[in-house]
Amino acid sequence: MKIYALIFITTFSLHAIAEPAGVETSAPDRLTDQTPRPETHDSWYGMLKNHLKDVWQKSDQTDLYVPLVTYHNRSMYSKEKIDSFNERPWGLGIGKSYRDANSNWDGYYVMAFKDSHDDWEPIIGYGHVKNLLGQASGLNAGLGLTAGFTARSDYNYKPLPVLLPIAAVGYDKVILNATYVPGTKGNGNVLFMWSTVAF
Repeated sequence: MKIYALIFITTFSLHAIAEPAGVETSAPDRLTDQTPRPETHDSWYGMLKNHLKDVWQKSDQTDLYVPLVTYHNRSMYSKEKIDSFNERPWGLGIGKSYRDANSNWDGYYVMAFKDSHDDWEPIIGYGHVKNLLGQASGLNAGLGLTAGFTARSDYNYKPLPVLLPIAAVGYDKVILNATYVPGTKGNGNVLFMWSTVAF
C-alpha cells in the first residue's frame, strides 16, 4: 500500500459509499443500509498493518545509515545562533529495506546522531520513496515520505512524532538522502542529509 494508492483508494471508497441523489431504495436495500458497516479506520488499520508486515517480510537488504550534514536556514537565524549550532551530526544507524519491481524503496530504520545542540537524538521510523528516474541497479532518484518518532534533549527526551519529506539520489546500493524540517523564525527550518549503503 503505497502513499499514492492510499489517496486513490480513499477517494474511490467514499464515492462508492455515497448514494446517488434521487434514487429510491427498495425495502431490502433499506434493510441493508441499516446493517452496521465496518468503520473506515478499521479497514485502513488492517491495510496499513498488512502493508507494514509485508514490507518487513520482503526486506532483503540491510542498510547502514550515516548522517552527513545538518544545515540551518541562514535567513531564519541570527549569526550568533548559527555559530552556536552543531552542523556535523556524527552518528550511525541501521535498517531493513527492499526495492519493488518499479525500483520504489520501502524500509525501516533506527538511527542516532548529534543534534543542533550537540546532544544525542535517536529516531526510529519507516520510509517510502517512489522512484522517478532510473533503476535500482544503476542511477536512480525519487521522492517520498518518512514517518516515525524521535526524542530530543530540549524536550526532555519525550517521544515526538515526525512526518517529513524525503528526496533521494543514488547509484545501485549507495543513496544520498535529504529532508527538510519546516519551522518558524528561530525554530526548525533545517536541512538534514544522510547516506545509506545497502549490503
